[in-house]
Amino acid sequence: MTKCKKKYLYLRKQLQKARYKVLEDGENWLVIEQEVEAVGKAVSESPKPVDGLGGLKKPLQDFVGEYHPTASPSQKKEDFENFKDLLEEVLRVRNDEAHTGAAARAAAKIATTVGIYLEDSLMVASRV
Repeated sequence: MTKCKKKYLYLRKQLQKARYKVLEDGENWLVIEQEVEAVGKAVSESPKPVDGLGGLKKPLQDFVGEYHPTASPSQKKEDFENFKDLLEEVLRVRNDEAHTGAAARAAAKIATTVGIYLEDSLMVASRV
């Protein structure tokens, strides 16, 4: 197994652990956001270090667009658009000041869904 494939499996495992932490505490959604950022850095082809999730949006979208498993090409486009919208929402909520209570629990659901998209994509990428 190549180093890249092992890295993808490691990142997938980290996303899973973060998801379990969010399930334990619905207001602890930033742990998943941090792992999403780690995946973005790993899949980014930029030679410069990227600071923050906003700069990693395109590499994450490209990665999911290429590797997310779907049943048909038309479904793949729909899933990709859904992922883009969810990622935009994570970025928006991350920049908001409300990180507790109902707002945090809603953000947890969105960030968890983004994480699941990435988990699926990482699994496919690790097999290629």
